Amino acid sequence: MGGAVRPPSVLTAALWSLSLGACETRSAVAPPSPPPDTIGAPLADPAAVSAAARSIDSAFGTSAIRSLILLAPMMRIGAAPSAAPALTTACGNASPTMPASVAAPARISNGTIPDSLRRHVFVLESPFDSYHAGPDTSGPANGVRFVLYGLDTLGRLAAPVSPVGRFDLIDEGVGGAPRFRVELLDGAEGTAGYTVLPGAGTQAADTALLSGVVTAGMHGFTFRDKTEVAVVQLSGSTTITASIADPFHDLRLELSGSVYRFDLFDGNYALDFSFTHRGETIRLAGHVFTFCLISTYDVDVFVNGTAFGRVINGSGGPSVRDVDGQVLPADQARAILDLLQGQQRVFDTLAAFFAPARLLLPP
Repeated sequence: MGGAVRPPSVLTAALWSLSLGACETRSAVAPPSPPPDTIGAPLADPAAVSAAARSIDSAFGTSAIRSLILLAPMMRIGAAPSAAPALTTACGNASPTMPASVAAPARISNGTIPDSLRRHVFVLESPFDSYHAGPDTSGPANGVRFVLYGLDTLGRLAAPVSPVGRFDLIDEGVGGAPRFRVELLDGAEGTAGYTVLPGAGTQAADTALLSGVVTAGMHGFTFRDKTEVAVVQLSGSTTITASIADPFHDLRLELSGSVYRFDLFDGNYALDFSFTHRGETIRLAGHVFTFCLISTYDVDVFVNGTAFGRVINGSGGPSVRDVDGQVLPADQARAILDLLQGQQRVFDTLAAFFAPARLLLPP
């Protein structure tokens, strides 16, 4: 988690189900110093915080989950174009245009998977393909299976495509009420199993309840969240509130986050994230703005309810300062940045978990 972050390609940015950001430029200004009695003490064990944050990132960042985050917008259950067309927009466009096949793909709209498609395995033939039903019918009896493919070091689909896992979307609806069971398998790293209960929504606006578990290695995170989605083509907002816990390792997470995307490159991510471990609660609250894929940070940090510092812009990425605007010791700053990255992974994962079920909602 401490490595340098590579800038995403335009294609990667378009396919990500969520991108942090805002079409806005802000100068980071250190907050005024609070009275001395409100200044927080150093983190009790920053190495333990970083280790716990890495466990979050590893559980929610397996090869299969990272593939799903990228590929969810490409998944189709109805008819689909034979290839994913190139983007026709540029950074700074307020209303990017997309080929009609991407802006308005064919979808199943009655809340259930047709009998003719059940058991089918949906595949890609190349990184520039779209999902389509192949001849393989080894998928779930009451659902469909999507093969998940490996990414390269820049987070793009590797060429040639190579499977790393699978995503089973199983129809459990009763009496016309949509309900889906999902089984996600990563052969080498972990699994996820959860239930999706969409509300009485549409493709344009919907509320869904997700509940389940993500496991990787020795960690098992249970989650239950309410995901509110409002999407218009490639612009829109996604709001997630989630409670997540790994009781065996005494980890508890509370996340409330909302992304508003102006276009492929610009948006605003508002977050309020609390991490509790060994009796210490670290809270991150604020905004991450992005203009042309360049992020600006304005996130306050609290420890056990007391002001601790702020995440602002630094040389080449975010920097953590104390309440007086001074640079924190490296281990303290690293722990905060690890948590910031971990909560982003959780947000992106939960949003991707819901995305394939939206294919079965009416337009």
